Amino acid sequence: MKPETKRRIEGWFYKSEPDYFSSFATLWIAFNAFYKDYLPGRGDHETVSNIGGDKKLFALFRKLQESDSALRDNLKELAQELKDSPLTNMKYRRTHELPYDGGVDFSFCCYKELIEIIYQIRNNMIHGDKDPESQRDEKLVRLAYKILHSFMAELINNDFQLPEADGGR
Repeated sequence: MKPETKRRIEGWFYKSEPDYFSSFATLWIAFNAFYKDYLPGRGDHETVSNIGGDKKLFALFRKLQESDSALRDNLKELAQELKDSPLTNMKYRRTHELPYDGGVDFSFCCYKELIEIIYQIRNNMIHGDKDPESQRDEKLVRLAYKILHSFMAELINNDFQLPEADGGR
C-alpha cells in the first residue's frame, strides 16, 4: 500500500469518533478507501459484495470476533434488532436479517450477510432514508459503526496485513 493511501485511510479512521451518524459516514470513507485499494477497479456494490466474499477478510473478522466480547455483543444486538424488524433495502425492497446467536462461531455466510447489512445501513443513511431522530435508525447506525470500527481498527492495528484464508465455516 502506498504511504499516502495508508496515511489517508488512517486519517479518516481516527476522525471517526461519535456522533454515530457523522462518525459512521466518516468511518465509511476510511473503509471505502481501504476496499478501493484492496480490490481496485470495481464499483461500490460489486466491491462490497467481494469484500463480503473475501476469505482473508473473513479470517481476520472471525479472529477478531472470537477474541472481542464487545464485538460479539454488538453483533448479537444487531441480529436481534433485525430479527424483530428486518432491514429493508429501500431501492429493491429486499430485507436483511443476521443469522447470529451471539456465540464465538461466526460463519462465512453470516459474515457475507453482515457486510451487506452494513452497506445497506450506509446506503439508507447516505440516500436520506435514515432519520437521525429515530431510535431504531440511531441504533442501527450505532451498531454498524461499532462493528465496522472494530474491523477497521483490527486492519489498522495489523498494518493492513491479512491472515491466510482457511476456507471459512
